[in-house]
Amino acid sequence: MRQSTTAVLLAIALESATFPVIVARAAAAEQWRRSDATLEPRMRILWDAQATWTRLYVVSALGDLPDTAFVRARLFRCPTDFEAAVGPYYGRQTAQDFSRALNVHLQTLVEVVRATKAGDVRALADLKLRWRADAESTSAILGAINPAWSTPAFRELLDVYLQLVDRGIVLRARGDYAADVGNFGESHELALELGDVMARGILSQFPPRRTLRTN
Repeated sequence: MRQSTTAVLLAIALESATFPVIVARAAAAEQWRRSDATLEPRMRILWDAQATWTRLYVVSALGDLPDTAFVRARLFRCPTDFEAAVGPYYGRQTAQDFSRALNVHLQTLVEVVRATKAGDVRALADLKLRWRADAESTSAILGAINPAWSTPAFRELLDVYLQLVDRGIVLRARGDYAADVGNFGESHELALELGDVMARGILSQFPPRRTLRTN
């Protein structure tokens, strides 16, 4: 009788110890399923924010609006948001590398806007070369972690997006507001396309329900 009671108690203890693990694994699997299901709209949201806050910063900075510092702060949150999105797939270090590269790119953007406003042609020429180099560095990081992001088509999308952002700065500075609005429509549409391509690249590389990386 005593042995039977002991066996029952041991079974209960083992079940109590194992149950949280089972629940945790089930939660992780559900998290992964939901991550797959929402990946494309989430990537679109990230690129929408990148395009929108870039434009809002250009408008505020060139116009000396009182919200410039706040808009800039929100724009510089975009790299962190991208880092959080790609980290579960590629690991913390790779996500941080991408985030840092994007942050450098945005810092150069701020300098480009400042030089444009000041009419400093010489500085602007150097900054635009650096800005393109920053973009190529970011593109290289993306291409190294996902084959779908190393294709000439994807690189061309990034290049055209950069050209449209550059053109938007020039048009806004000139006061050509009608052309500026039309240009932003093109850049925003292209940004959403970039989000779609990045989402499809992740989904083609990672099968559903694969264990998420944590380091």
